Amino acid sequence: KSPRDAFKVANGMKQEKGALMDPLTELSMSKSVELFTEGIPAVIIQVAAAVFRGGSTQMELFSLAVSIVTCGFTSAQISYDFDTDPTKR
Repeated sequence: KSPRDAFKVANGMKQEKGALMDPLTELSMSKSVELFTEGIPAVIIQVAAAVFRGGSTQMELFSLAVSIVTCGFTSAQISYDFDTDPTKR
């Protein structure tokens, strides 16, 4: 779904007749849902596993760092998309 929404946003497509929201809002909503249902819970599970086990390997810490950076990047990207859209300012 996200690649199709990103294509619509990149090509400047307008809201289709009968659609509930414009392509930028739809893309941002799908990113937000993915972030809150997949990204953040994954970080919480990884932190809990590290704490309850009493330590982590370097690979586990690397995986945790990648998950945190990915969540931060996705969040920043949602904000940037709205900040740079003239109709959403």
